[in-house]
Amino acid sequence: MPQSLDLIHLKMIHTLAHSATVKDAADKLFISQPALSSRIKEAERRLGTELFIRHGRRLVINSAGKRLLHSAERILKELDRAQYDIGLLSDGGQQVVRLGLPYLAPRDWLAAVYQQLAQRHPQLALEVVPLQGDALNALRQGQIDIALMVSASRRESDDKLHRRWLFADTLQAVVPHTSPQAQLTALSPVDFERITYITNSAIPERDREHALYFIPNQCAPRQVLQVGYLDVILDMVGQGMGISILSQWLLQSKQQERVTWLCKPLTPAPQTLQWDLLHQPKSGTDQIAALIGDLLCQRSATPTE
Repeated sequence: MPQSLDLIHLKMIHTLAHSATVKDAADKLFISQPALSSRIKEAERRLGTELFIRHGRRLVINSAGKRLLHSAERILKELDRAQYDIGLLSDGGQQVVRLGLPYLAPRDWLAAVYQQLAQRHPQLALEVVPLQGDALNALRQGQIDIALMVSASRRESDDKLHRRWLFADTLQAVVPHTSPQAQLTALSPVDFERITYITNSAIPERDREHALYFIPNQCAPRQVLQVGYLDVILDMVGQGMGISILSQWLLQSKQQERVTWLCKPLTPAPQTLQWDLLHQPKSGTDQIAALIGDLLCQRSATPTE
């Protein structure tokens, strides 16, 4: 059975992965090359498998090493955050609260949150991180303290998390202003089969356009371009390179940019989206969650109970 690794082994593989040579890695770790080689062998002995393919003096990370590197970088990053947070608290500084935001959420309201936070709770600091994967798991594991979530149906309650329902939303098509689609009253499934579709993720995710529109209507875009940035997606749509589907709330935040593109409803209409705010109930987090929830409900045109 594999033995547990120590923190020095995680720092070792992280440093090796980000160094040009073994000598560079040893210098960054303030140890000799023979000591680094011994540390690598010790890690491999504990795990019962090799982490690198050896080509003379060169080390090439193998699949087992890549898997360890993935976990090491996540653990080391979280450790750095914990040390930073604890340092602030021990110095009488600010308590850091992390807010996770999904791709479909706009960011134009964040400046108001920071402004009100500085006025009402100067002892608190907010860190915004992009939500990747399951937000509920991220909350339960302590990776984030607050999550802004969107879903097509109200999820089951979690007694350990506080949930606040915010408002309803819907998916809309985004089309070039001068395209034939701009003349349509609404876009139907067949329209997506005739043109390039631009998105940030081609993976069928829950509560996104693939699961809520394409799959139920048994249609698929002719071609998919995967672009990681919202502004680039809207620029590409505006230049006539394709069309996309985004949340109405997100598109409303881009009102001033609607020069080269416009929004169209979808038919048949997809399921209504529901935005809600979840957080771990504790001092500091409660205050920021209440501030965010109040601000978003005030800005929403369709508030819900």
